[in-house]
Amino acid sequence: MMNRTLVKHTILISLLSSPLAFAQADDSERNYVPEDIEKKSAQVNGWDKYLGIGLYGTINENSNVVGKDDGQSTTLGFKLAGALDLKEGQSEWLNSLDLLVAYSRTPLIPQYLKSDDSLALESLYKYYLESTPWFGAFAQVNLDTAIFAGYDTQGEEVDYRRVTLDGNTTDFRSDREKLTDGFKPFRLRESFGALATPLKSDPVTIDFKLGIGLRQVFADGQFIASDFQDDNGSGRLLTEIESFEKAGYEVGTEIKGSLQEKRVKYSLKANVLFPVYDSLEEDGDDQSTFDKRVIDVSGKASFQLVEWASIDYLLTVTRDPGITDKSQVSQSMLFSLNKVLAERQKKAE
Repeated sequence: MMNRTLVKHTILISLLSSPLAFAQADDSERNYVPEDIEKKSAQVNGWDKYLGIGLYGTINENSNVVGKDDGQSTTLGFKLAGALDLKEGQSEWLNSLDLLVAYSRTPLIPQYLKSDDSLALESLYKYYLESTPWFGAFAQVNLDTAIFAGYDTQGEEVDYRRVTLDGNTTDFRSDREKLTDGFKPFRLRESFGALATPLKSDPVTIDFKLGIGLRQVFADGQFIASDFQDDNGSGRLLTEIESFEKAGYEVGTEIKGSLQEKRVKYSLKANVLFPVYDSLEEDGDDQSTFDKRVIDVSGKASFQLVEWASIDYLLTVTRDPGITDKSQVSQSMLFSLNKVLAERQKKAE
């Protein structure tokens, strides 16, 4: 009797456990994916795009405040950011557009004046060797300019001195003088060479570039403003600049990434061109290649507060002796209301 009961229990346990065992084996076979295929499926291949717009502004009102002018200060701005990328196998083609325009008004000058105006386009092609996936080649084109005309504006009439390329000097008084036309100066930069990406991840991606660089600046008939002082007084000096071309060897780097589930994004790009050829170079010029170097730095940090609002910090630094001996530095801190019109694809988990 006891043996018969034991046999029944054994048969019952076997019948109950067999479907479970078969299900586990079947599920294990069905869910097995080779590691290399799984990694490829997590990548976004093909075309990917992004387009977002933003509005930002500030209003400040002062009345009888010690150390401040009475009246209202206002800034109104617009930004546009877009990208169109293609990733296939060992190749990446990355295209980006950034536009920023802002106008400000202060109690000292009660009219809206341009405070920000920049248009930047970049097209970058990368090809990584299959045998060495962190090393390859690149080709890149950059364009940057301003959309609207630029002016030198003063709170009251001052002495101006305009100096043209042919040496003619004109003195006059004014409170506002035009410096540049729309889309001028117009700067193009092309480069190609070797590329190394020793670290590539969402938190941090680092690129190093070494190659040949070309640069063209279209600036005929445009002026830069600075202060002058001589025995007869002081004022504003308007100096005409001209178009030029440069070529040489170039080094560059880019660090970018995202944190906090992509709520924080950052990027920093730096390129240095050491000109071997300079169309502005005159006979007897004893400046070294290092002294004639051209530096371009751009940085951005974006903090996504909510889906429709962000704080952005923007930085651009340019040193180009062909335009001016001084470094051109621009910084902006923006609180923006944003709308995403086209969102990037999400990587498969």
